Amino acid sequence: MSVGNSVVPDDVLQLENNNFFEFVKLFAGEKLSNVIKFQDISNTQCLLACEDPFEILLLDSDDLVDLQKQACVKLKSSGFVVLPGLICKMKILKGALINKRTELKRRRIISDNVNRTSGTLSNSSVINNGNNLTQLSVQESNIYSSSTATSYATEDKLKQHLVNLVDDWCEKFSQNKNQLAFRLQHDLDYLIIVDLVSNKALVKCRCGVKSMLGQKDSRYILSNFIRHLTHKNPCVMVKEKLASINANVNINNVSDGNDTNESVDVESNSMSDLVSRAPSSLGKRRKDQTVNSSSSKKKRSI
Repeated sequence: MSVGNSVVPDDVLQLENNNFFEFVKLFAGEKLSNVIKFQDISNTQCLLACEDPFEILLLDSDDLVDLQKQACVKLKSSGFVVLPGLICKMKILKGALINKRTELKRRRIISDNVNRTSGTLSNSSVINNGNNLTQLSVQESNIYSSSTATSYATEDKLKQHLVNLVDDWCEKFSQNKNQLAFRLQHDLDYLIIVDLVSNKALVKCRCGVKSMLGQKDSRYILSNFIRHLTHKNPCVMVKEKLASINANVNINNVSDGNDTNESVDVESNSMSDLVSRAPSSLGKRRKDQTVNSSSSKKKRSI
């Protein structure tokens, strides 16, 4: 097995003594494992804390002879040089352990921010003026059930969780204000930026304003972003969306009114035609009756 092809297990930070030495043997070879084992570097923490695990091989000691024969080249001057291959393997091993430690830290951060909470959302109550948006009172409320307590191991899944919170707020806002078409689209109307290393997240609005997401009880809350959207001088993007929705509603109302007027006109015209034709028919029947009456009188006189 070539160096580094062995998968670093998630529990590598908990491996001790023989279990750790066996992992090093599988990952980087028996020679490197023997160097570490001889020095009693028995776990990941010790190995990463040891600045130069090969330094001991340069000492002049009979106890090191066998180990030096495995890991070093003996010089004519009686000195020793560590094999370059072992030095490279040590760098690869340390790098893999550092990456795994960072990955586990990120998982723990996401778990603390997502799993220990049901998502938080802001409920809104609005008092409208001519612009349909003047003031919004924000209250945080829990909207997720315990079924959402899933392990989010990637940055993308945390972003999707926050996107879902924004979508739910939009739905509640739409229901409260009868603005059924009001939606915010991620990557178009806003962008979520997450930095797991510094444990920070922010939302960049399409208008350019950035809202840092606060934390409460180790969980992200949307109150800063919602406050930006619903301030007494609200976000330009929100005002444009509401104006567009209202314009469409007015157009639909006018269209419905025209359809009704056209229907009334058609019915009126139909009635007019019937009325205009009625006297003509009635006159014709009276004329026929007069002619028939005259004919009868002539016959009797004859």
